[in-house]
Amino acid sequence: MGRRAGEVHRTRRRAIAALVGTLLAAAACSSGSSGGRPSGANPIPANEAHGPGSPLRDGLVVPRGATLAGPVLPGNYLASLPLPPISAPVPGASASWTALIVVDGAPDTVLDDFVAQARHVGYSGGIQSCESVQGHAFCRGDLHRGPDRPAGVSAANSVPLPGGAVYFELSYGGAAASPAALLTVRFAYSRANDACDAPSACKQAVSFASPDRPRFKALPTVGAPLDTAWFGAGVQVLLGSAFVVHASENPITGRQVYVVRLDGDAGALTVAYLRKLQDAPRSNGLTAKGSRDLGVWQIQSYVVGARHAGDPTTNIDVATGRGTTYMVIVAVPAS
Repeated sequence: MGRRAGEVHRTRRRAIAALVGTLLAAAACSSGSSGGRPSGANPIPANEAHGPGSPLRDGLVVPRGATLAGPVLPGNYLASLPLPPISAPVPGASASWTALIVVDGAPDTVLDDFVAQARHVGYSGGIQSCESVQGHAFCRGDLHRGPDRPAGVSAANSVPLPGGAVYFELSYGGAAASPAALLTVRFAYSRANDACDAPSACKQAVSFASPDRPRFKALPTVGAPLDTAWFGAGVQVLLGSAFVVHASENPITGRQVYVVRLDGDAGALTVAYLRKLQDAPRSNGLTAKGSRDLGVWQIQSYVVGARHAGDPTTNIDVATGRGTTYMVIVAVPAS
């Protein structure tokens, strides 16, 4: 066999080996208990996608099989249950921070990795509950630093313990019309009486019935409506801005969070977005709620009222930090 033929033969063998390796890896991913990965490409813009190992806060990082969408934001966003009363470390600081993490891989593996790394860096606690209903998995839990609640003392009869806390919720699966693939992590500077304060009260790992694989949807581009179901067709993504992520507890009835990066004139874009939001069919009036200087971030807050009973209220935070401005739009359904 000549040198040329030998090189071709070796190249083909390497290509076949690479193909076999890829197929075996794909088979391994699809054989887990979680139903495999979501279908479709992760829609987070490349310059806002922070992969596994990227820092979050307080020693934690993005878990394997997941992607942080945008920055870790100051505030308490997308909580199906509100955070318990917490205090900021110093007056004027943010009492909590929120990370919106899109689940690319197997959801139980992502959750287990997050809890394991938290315990490795000194947190206690774990996964409080995990349910799988009609193709949708929902888990929640809490982690804490500081002492555990004494055995035999219920949360209702205990005073809040010292130390910070991390609250997390996983929403994954659902029908094609209501997909979810999100791990929400909230960092709080003080603790309340949490379910996982007591030793061995919560699980360190989970395995649930295979949920439906959600399908990622493409994010709206400039000129496209932000979300017709909540704001009508008139609230569009404006030139000079870029959609980062749309996260939801439940796309039909739950709280919705939209993060938009303002690349152009942030002041002019803020005014334009606020005008469109207050003119939306289900909205009525705009109120400025004041500003906060958090050091790294400067926050200006607004609220748009509901036009009729049953319409959502819209909270808006304009956060500027590290030379970049984000608008966080939160549609809160009527209670």
